Amino acid sequence: MYFKWHILPSTSVSVIHAPLGMDRNDNLPFFLRDKLRLHRHQQQLKSLLLEKENLPETLRYDPHGRPYLTPGHHISLSHSGEAAAMAVSAGARTGIDIQEFSPKVLHVLPRIASPQETETALRDETGQTAHYVWSAKEAVYKAAGIRGLSLRDDIRLDFYGGLPYRARVNENGREIRYRLYPYRLNEYFLVTAVEEKPEEIRLR
Repeated sequence: MYFKWHILPSTSVSVIHAPLGMDRNDNLPFFLRDKLRLHRHQQQLKSLLLEKENLPETLRYDPHGRPYLTPGHHISLSHSGEAAAMAVSAGARTGIDIQEFSPKVLHVLPRIASPQETETALRDETGQTAHYVWSAKEAVYKAAGIRGLSLRDDIRLDFYGGLPYRARVNENGREIRYRLYPYRLNEYFLVTAVEEKPEEIRLR
């Protein structure tokens, strides 16, 4: 299963999902074998995404550790379970995160979200908002590309209609804003973060 769409004229998102195939290796304990199979599967899915877009598998990385294609062209990759996601943007820093539904997210959310964000997320008893908050934080962290950035203290989310739609980030004393695009695909939650330009912020 493969999907691709544009969230902005200059930013595309693609997702691929495929069941985990059999990859027997009797030389490993079962718990290591399963982890290895899943890791290989996820890497294959990410390679397929790059191949479908005719992009090189060997990415370049800037001084902050962010992958990019050519100067000014940004790319972000993520995987979870049996799915992988990719965002490609021309001109704006972008990050993407995909998360398979898991009850553990509800328990670890206070570690990465502020008390107000956690309270807002936990009002939704289905757990969907908690997963969107988790993915939003991870996506913004990737887009910012600053080592040591605190998910809980340096990335703050604004909500609309119960979902995170914008992030405000403290980047070395400056506030940088990212527009968030949440999406759900069956049991997977996906958020793409795209940096807002100063002129875009002034128009709002």
